[in-house]
Amino acid sequence: MKTSIWLPDRAGAREHDSVRGLEYVWRPDIAHQVVSWMGAHLRHVKGPDTGKPVIWSPWQSDFFSALYGWRVYGHEEWCRYRRAFLEVPRGNGKTTMVAGGAVKRLFGRRGVMVIG
Repeated sequence: MKTSIWLPDRAGAREHDSVRGLEYVWRPDIAHQVVSWMGAHLRHVKGPDTGKPVIWSPWQSDFFSALYGWRVYGHEEWCRYRRAFLEVPRGNGKTTMVAGGAVKRLFGRRGVMVIG
């Protein structure tokens, strides 16, 4: 499956948002850390893979990388994106992805509220 998510090929790439007046920086180390954390801590809870670690497809990894890897320049603890919209056909792991993202936000840092 081809992904339409643009990910820069070098660390420190920047983008400027003229509407918000903010500049963003690409942090592949953070993106990799998030995807690795999910792979290390999340397990399947039903079906033939019960108990096995969750392994993301390349498009799923790209989605999480884009979501967590872009940071506000100068305030790199702030993610660029606060909301995400994902629309894919049935059977592509949306529920697992949403659950993984919620668990990461819930246990990944302090002071985060997850609304589902």
